[in-house]
Amino acid sequence: VAKDCYLPFLKTQKDVELAYFSRTPAKAEACAGTFGGKAYASLAALLATDPDAVFVLTNETTRADVLVQIAEVLALGGDAAQARKFYTTFLAEYPLDQRNFMVREKLAAGVGRGR
Repeated sequence: VAKDCYLPFLKTQKDVELAYFSRTPAKAEACAGTFGGKAYASLAALLATDPDAVFVLTNETTRADVLVQIAEVLALGGDAAQARKFYTTFLAEYPLDQRNFMVREKLAAGVGRGR
């Protein structure tokens, strides 16, 4: 869907800079080569660029993992408000996931009350 719909449109937008991360680096590099932008070797490196938006375009079996990973990277980087958004998205989309207790504990402890 991303390569057929989102990315062809987004590459035509003047105010959009594309950045990619994939657990398979060749996939991220291929998207950068086709649609422009830059491929990053890790989520942390991509998120360090302080993007305005992040699309989580993955299969359902790994989506929960990626939401938690993004929240963790943001929290460690000091962007607690954005981390809270990803944690709450995770809780809403995966109410029966075994990590819910950990995520709720982090939110109760104050993750997301800062910047």
